[in-house]
Amino acid sequence: MIGGRGHPRFLGSARRRERTAGPTGRAYAPAVAGWARTRARERIDEICASLVDATALRRGVLDAMRGVVEFDAFVWLLTDPVTTVGVAPFAQVPCLPELPRLIKAKYGTGLNRWTTLMGAGSPVGLLRDTVGGALIRSRVWREVMSRHAVGDVASTVFADRFGCWGFLDLWRDESRGPFSRADAEFLTQVAPAVATALRLCQSRAFVEVATPHRQEHGPVVLTLDDDLRILSRTSASKAWLERLLPPVPSEQAVPASVYNVAAQLLAAESGVDDHPASARVHLADGFWLTVRAARLSEEPTRHPEPEPEVVRTAEVVRTAEVVRTAEVVRTAEVVRTAELGGGPASHREPPRPGLSGGVPADTVLSIDVPAYLPSVGPTLVVTIEETSAAERLELFARTFGLTPREDELLGLLAVGGDTRAIARQMMVSELTVQDHLKSIFGKTGAHDRVTVLSRALGTRRGPASAERRSADGDRA
Repeated sequence: MIGGRGHPRFLGSARRRERTAGPTGRAYAPAVAGWARTRARERIDEICASLVDATALRRGVLDAMRGVVEFDAFVWLLTDPVTTVGVAPFAQVPCLPELPRLIKAKYGTGLNRWTTLMGAGSPVGLLRDTVGGALIRSRVWREVMSRHAVGDVASTVFADRFGCWGFLDLWRDESRGPFSRADAEFLTQVAPAVATALRLCQSRAFVEVATPHRQEHGPVVLTLDDDLRILSRTSASKAWLERLLPPVPSEQAVPASVYNVAAQLLAAESGVDDHPASARVHLADGFWLTVRAARLSEEPTRHPEPEPEVVRTAEVVRTAEVVRTAEVVRTAEVVRTAELGGGPASHREPPRPGLSGGVPADTVLSIDVPAYLPSVGPTLVVTIEETSAAERLELFARTFGLTPREDELLGLLAVGGDTRAIARQMMVSELTVQDHLKSIFGKTGAHDRVTVLSRALGTRRGPASAERRSADGDRA
């Protein structure tokens, strides 16, 4: 969810500024800054090694960063490791009412986009450096941040060879000056450890015994326009969305993942990024949901052939419209002549309120649009559904860092293969299959095949089945 406790701005003490102002201070300051960054990195490593959830991890890392990197606001999202679409944001920004606009702008540009940074030489990008000081070149700054006195943004992507696990934007007020290269270097140094920690946070969501959260109220569907405004939703969406994001009193629950997948669809359509417009998000108790966005298609409407009488009536109406159009043109000529002083004042069009010269220069006369024409409606649809078995298996393998061969073995286990059949399909010995299984058990913390599969697929096991498994000794 968006929120968390507010963080005060970082303010250096007056005593420290006085101490570093003199000749000896210039030599002393870098040493102190270097020691502080080293201590902050050590603290972040400790937080990453602790068994905390993703929200607590992000809060702790931000607190440690704050001691060495000055920032005034932040946005930190987890991402689907495959589609890279954001979910579960943790943020403190001054423009929450503009959240849809902010998300659309962030997804709609490749400038310091997290997917762009993944392919760059560094996982960190500084906005002011990237645009050469001309912040107006940034769509996000131009459309949102400029109204909130943002002077620079440090963007960091957290990714490893198993996927993209999150991205962080640190906002700095324009009164502070831009982020420094030392700030970027510090963020670059801590990014790998944080990426691993975020991945392991996701993996721990599979360890819990999955509890059904199905709602028997029908599909969850929302429709939006291209400005990410929610226009309609099914009756079942309320219960689901409140589980994803408990609403503030008197407000409707709309998790940011809905906006994120819709914004990704717009980004894909505009050629900014080609990842799918979908994301998997952990709900609770080992239960995962998949959020998807798609464009509503405009199907051509077939009309029956009109009767001859209808055709004749239409011709009469069309003729009347032509006559009326000609009359409008003649009236416009009279008005124009009157404005130029060539006709009686009674024919002049009275000035409109707030205008000095009547009709503005960029206004043209037009015939009224018929009332029966359809108005612009929803163009995007977002669906929320339980994550499928195949999608869970892929996510499970990535979060636990399984190798391609271990991932393949997991898939064969899921379709009921035994050791001999799996060895034949993988073209390896049965002993090699056993070795792969032991490696999977070591990475996932499971002790048998049933436990691995139940966690990966989200299947529940009652006490009776657990007792039978224990008695049978179903081991690798």
